[in-house]
Amino acid sequence: LQPLLSAKDADGPVRGERYDQLLASVHERVLAGPITGIRLWAQDGTILFSDERGLVGERDAKMHEDLHAAIAGSSQSVVVDGEFHTLTSMRVGEPPSLVMAELIRSHGAIVEESREQWFPWVGRALTAAAVLAVLWIATAIAFWVFGVVQTGRTERRKVEAAAPPVIPGRPVQGDEDLPPYMRPGFREEVEARRRMEMDGIAADT
Repeated sequence: LQPLLSAKDADGPVRGERYDQLLASVHERVLAGPITGIRLWAQDGTILFSDERGLVGERDAKMHEDLHAAIAGSSQSVVVDGEFHTLTSMRVGEPPSLVMAELIRSHGAIVEESREQWFPWVGRALTAAAVLAVLWIATAIAFWVFGVVQTGRTERRKVEAAAPPVIPGRPVQGDEDLPPYMRPGFREEVEARRRMEMDGIAADT
């Protein structure tokens, strides 16, 4: 858009033959793409040029704040009646004059373009997130099982290390208070005595 304009276009509303010439260039180079409308604003809120001839020369006091924000270097964007309006400043001619360009696009077309560009990646991102969630859960379960197994091994080692070795014929610690028939080796001792008694009876006969 900027190369199509001259310093004279920023002096006041563009009319007559110059308007027709500029409109033809704008249709060829600007409105042939996604841009569906254009307006050029002076700093006082006057429309210098528009693809709608009837708007040229009109003044909109409501645009004051947006125009000054654009002059300060902050582009303004807003959706109005299904159209996406972007207002930005640019310098025209030599010496340069400051004008604000308002570019209009179909908001529905922008949304559709965004969907075509990003929706496939949304599906892939959700799939990747699901896979990562499953891996995280599996890893957490594996660490939990590993911890339980390790705890069991540690406890078993502690018990084995604390238990004194069992020596045949010697009472196990803590067995002194048990009745004789509940002590380890009692049955063997009884059977051994019986064999000795039987051997003695046989020898006497």
